Amino acid sequence: MRIALIAAVKRTTSGELRAELMLGGRRVLEWQADLAQALGCDRIICLCDAPTNTILALQRAVEGAGAEFHAIRGNIQLTSLVRTDDELVMIRDGLVIDRQTALNSVSSGEVSGLGIATLPANDVLAQSYAEDFERIDRDRHWAGLAIMRAGQVQQLADLPPDGDPMSLLLRLGLQGRTQCRDIGAVLEQPQNWLLAVDDEMLAKREATLIDAAVTVPSALSPSKAVAAATVRALAPRGIESGAEVGVAIACAAMLAGVALTGFGYGIVGLALAAVAAFAGNFADALASLRENLWSRKRSGKLDLARVICIECGAALAAVLAYVQFSDAGLTAKIALPILALGLLYLAGKPGKTRLASFWSDRALHLALLAIAATSGHLDAALAVFGLLALADLLLHDMLPSAKSES
Repeated sequence: MRIALIAAVKRTTSGELRAELMLGGRRVLEWQADLAQALGCDRIICLCDAPTNTILALQRAVEGAGAEFHAIRGNIQLTSLVRTDDELVMIRDGLVIDRQTALNSVSSGEVSGLGIATLPANDVLAQSYAEDFERIDRDRHWAGLAIMRAGQVQQLADLPPDGDPMSLLLRLGLQGRTQCRDIGAVLEQPQNWLLAVDDEMLAKREATLIDAAVTVPSALSPSKAVAAATVRALAPRGIESGAEVGVAIACAAMLAGVALTGFGYGIVGLALAAVAAFAGNFADALASLRENLWSRKRSGKLDLARVICIECGAALAAVLAYVQFSDAGLTAKIALPILALGLLYLAGKPGKTRLASFWSDRALHLALLAIAATSGHLDAALAVFGLLALADLLLHDMLPSAKSES
C-alpha cells in the first residue's frame, strides 16, 4: 500500500495554520491530499495537534472517495498505521506542488517511482526557508517531497517522541540509500512548487495559477469569451459548486423562456433563452477552470444535462416564436426552426467546420433571433443561419485539408 504523510502543524506569523490557508478556492491541505491521491496513495495520515474543522471535512471527502484518512498527533500512532512493505509519500507542511511537476520530478512521470526530491543549496527556496527545506548535505536541501520505502517508520519508536517525524524519516530514508532527485531544473515557474507562508504571497501565486487554468474561447464565440472573462474576474469564487449552480440556473431560465414564448411573448422568451444559454456557457467555463486548476474530472452527466437543456430549449423556443410570428403553414413553422438549429448544432461540433466556434455560440444566436423578431425578420434570420451553417459543413467536407477551428 502507498501511504501519504502530510501535516497541519506549522503556523504563519499571524498564527494561522499553513495547511488551512486558501489557494485557488481550496485549502492548502486539500491540495496536498489531492496530490497524494494522484501519486497513488490509498491512505492519508495527517499530523496535527488536534483535528480542526478543515481536517475533519477533508477526512469525510477522502473517505467518501474510497480511501482511508487518519489524523494523528505523534510518532507512535504513525508506526501502528504503516507496515514495513508499504511505500511512504511525505509532503512538507504547507507545501503546494503542481501534480505533473511532482510526477516528473520525483518519479520521472511514473507513479511507481521512488525518490527524495532535492534542491541545490543556492536555490532561493532553500535559502529563504531553510527550516522547511532542510539541508541534507553540503550541496543539497530537501525539497519537501519524498517517496520511499516505509521500512524505516518502525524505527521512530526508538527515537525521541517529540522529534519532527518528517525530518526523522528523511534522515532514515537517506541512511537507507533512497535515491535523491535534483528538481532545481523543473522549478522555472515558482507556482509549481509553492510554500504557503502567508496570505499575501498566496494571493499573488493564485492569480498566476488561475490565469494558466482559464480556457480562453475563440473570438468567434463572443458570449463564451465573455463568460470565460467573467469567470476569471470572479475566481476563485464559485469554483467548488459554481458549475452545478450555473447549469441549474440555465435550465430554469430556459424553461421560463420557453414558457414565455409559448404564452405569446416570443421576443422576451427568446431573450431569456439567450440568457439561459449564457448561463450554460458560464457553467461550462467554471467546470473547465475547476478541471484545469484542481485536476477534478468533469461530470459527464452534468455536461450532458447542460447540452440537452440548452439545445432542446433553444429549438423549442425558436419553434414557438416562429409559430407566433409566421403566417406559413404548420409544417413549415415547425420544420424551419428545427432544421436551422439542428444545422447550427452540427456545424458547432469541434473540428466539424472552420467556423465551429461561431456555430456553437447558442447564446449569440438566440439573442440575434430575438433582435430579428422585433423587426419581423425571424424567418429570414432562421433561413440565413441554416444556409450558412449548411454551406460551412459542405465546404468542410469538400475541403478536408482545411484546418478546423474548435
